[in-house]
Amino acid sequence: MQRTAGVVLILIGGMIAVSLMTWLRERSGRRVADAAAAVAGVLVAAGGLLAVGDANIWSWVLASLVLGLGAVAQRRALLAPGGPFRT
Repeated sequence: MQRTAGVVLILIGGMIAVSLMTWLRERSGRRVADAAAAVAGVLVAAGGLLAVGDANIWSWVLASLVLGLGAVAQRRALLAPGGPFRT
């Protein structure tokens, strides 16, 4: 049950990330896109930790923090005016 929930969370986070790269990029502002990227990162972190099963509280805190902030940084770097996915 935990592994299935973890996979579902990872898939939802991945779908949010893909939507940020496609249709949500043109339809949202910077803050909305940053929030969506952070949510996608946290969902992937939570899904990964649920799939693994045996994680302590620090794993939950650090994984969520690192992947949430990392997703925002990656979105800004890739979609910046000089980035590879600029429009």
